[in-house]
Amino acid sequence: MLVDDLHYCDPASLHLFRFIVKSKVIRLFLCGTASEEKQTKSQSLPLELFRTAYGAELDILSVVLTPLTVDDIGKFLNMTFPGIDMPHRMTRELADLAQGNPLFVIEILRKMISDQRIIQSGRQWKMARLEKRYFPKSLEEIFKLKMDSLDDESKRFLECAAAFGESISLSMLTSSYNEKSSKIHDFVNRGVAQGIVQSDFEENDENIRFSSKSIREAIYGGIESDLKKNLHEEIGIYHEKLYKQDLLPSASQLAFHFTRSDDQKKANAYTRIQEEHDKKIFSNHEAVKYAPEEDSDADETSKAGVEELGDVPLNDEGRSHAPKLFRAMLVAVRNIRLYPIESKSVISAIEQMKALIELILKNVERFSIIAEKQNILINGQIIDVKEYLPIAEKIIEFWDRLQLKSLTFRRGFDDAELKTVLETFSRLEQKEITPDFWKRFTEKKGLKYIFPRQVKYTKVQQPSDMKTDDLPDLEEEMPLELMDLSLGQGKHLDEAGLKVIQKVVSALLGAYSKLKLYPDNNPVATEAINQMISELNQYYPIHPVLTLARVDRSLLVNGVKVDTTGFETLARGLKRFFADAKLNSITFLKQASFRDLLEFITASIQVPGSDSGITFWQNLVKEKKINGILLNQQIYSVIEEQAGSAAPEPKAGVSQKTEDEKPIDEEDLKKLPCSEQNQML
Repeated sequence: MLVDDLHYCDPASLHLFRFIVKSKVIRLFLCGTASEEKQTKSQSLPLELFRTAYGAELDILSVVLTPLTVDDIGKFLNMTFPGIDMPHRMTRELADLAQGNPLFVIEILRKMISDQRIIQSGRQWKMARLEKRYFPKSLEEIFKLKMDSLDDESKRFLECAAAFGESISLSMLTSSYNEKSSKIHDFVNRGVAQGIVQSDFEENDENIRFSSKSIREAIYGGIESDLKKNLHEEIGIYHEKLYKQDLLPSASQLAFHFTRSDDQKKANAYTRIQEEHDKKIFSNHEAVKYAPEEDSDADETSKAGVEELGDVPLNDEGRSHAPKLFRAMLVAVRNIRLYPIESKSVISAIEQMKALIELILKNVERFSIIAEKQNILINGQIIDVKEYLPIAEKIIEFWDRLQLKSLTFRRGFDDAELKTVLETFSRLEQKEITPDFWKRFTEKKGLKYIFPRQVKYTKVQQPSDMKTDDLPDLEEEMPLELMDLSLGQGKHLDEAGLKVIQKVVSALLGAYSKLKLYPDNNPVATEAINQMISELNQYYPIHPVLTLARVDRSLLVNGVKVDTTGFETLARGLKRFFADAKLNSITFLKQASFRDLLEFITASIQVPGSDSGITFWQNLVKEKKINGILLNQQIYSVIEEQAGSAAPEPKAGVSQKTEDEKPIDEEDLKKLPCSEQNQML
């Protein structure tokens, strides 16, 4: 089963997929596509939460769909137009223009066919000569050319179809559009001829579908605001008639269209009806209980973690307590650092935090605080932090420093468990956080109601990583370190190893800076590259492969997040280098030569500003035959570690301040200026 736009999937459908896969009633291979871009719709949140909670249980595999390369486009052309002789120069121009976007490539080819630049002669395909600057510069330009070729009536028809959505039955479109059926068919045929829409027969009706989301969005976006509202109101009135005759399954379509019209009274009425209907037919909290029974032999810790994250949305009252809880947490952590654990200041702060947690748990069994990039989510809902931004930013920084992805509280926790977690939060140093730290902490402390989940970085599977039967056996030709890049992945670097990495990064940034000023045949450039080789040779005895990567604000060495305390300037420089060179990871192999390093550094200075970077580096590696450096081969993403892990006991001899010093409580924190609130921790 292929599910497109899975990031818009509702919780009910996601739980249904989980039930089918876990029950094994049928053998189902589920393939879904989802956008990594930030979504603005609320429906986009459940997917990330679902993957976080059930990714390990369902063995979800992530595959990055990379942009098309010159070779990919060449193969596609030969498959689509057998025998066509398109110059390599033109294929490269097409790839550079499209930036690897398959839709852009297809639309350009449609235009070439329409303009008789690609023609079929017998069984052969031929290409006519193209004039200069023939190719359109953007998808928008192609869509504009298509729309300009239509008459006003056809444009009006397509605008009405775009207001309906990406797909619509012809009978419904005809009923709501005040034109004769014969004219409607003419409009459809013109749209099909231009490649704007496609027509398919489904049961007893014809289905009209836009050729792509981009085309539909371009047409819909071009409609004037007043006309757009009128179209939605007309469609809403038509759907209302069907709904009253029980010909529509729900009020969702009425709510959708009236919300986008001037009739907000009906919009609110049908939205309430739909919300009540949703509550009757599906309860997110109830659905989780219908999961198939777990294998009795399965690992108890992994089973405990499966249901760990909260996914029942908080009500308004619960959300209103969130800012106070964040503030109370910061105060509690701060007071534990300043005063003995049994002092009144600490006890009072913990009790205040406990009271706020219990207030939130009145209406949900559990809730999870999740830091996702620059957002804070509770049970999948983004919390509005505008009114207490300094506190929210400090929570996000705190989560990042502790390498926490989420913290879950379950109903029934006690003071002792909360005190244990907060004390560890207060005393912990970054260098003590190993890749499975929080997992061992939960197991050692026997936590049953409070679960810290650790950020974990995993290599994301890419299409190029997949094995295919038609590829030659390269095992004998591959060096050992290239055959298994996973060697050394996930190992925590000791202090000595970290110092070696710092020297490698310093040499890399030094070479990058010097080659900007001096040509590659200059003695200064030669010395800079030789310095890089020298520092890498100091590293290779530790491990024959070195992968430097970035994920969000974090730096990874061989898949492990690095504590950059003490070399913050170097770390910032490396992040800037990654951004400027448009790279996500660099892997240095033991066989990396002087020429490999020189070609790499020289190219990193020349990455085009408009390029995504992926196509540029793929082409460069092939052209320059760089064998000792892999670029963007280790793409990491953040996944969730199951709850658990062992923290050190508070260290003896840690200075405790006396209670004579006034603690920072909630009221004090409110009075602090933003700059001082930001330095709370």
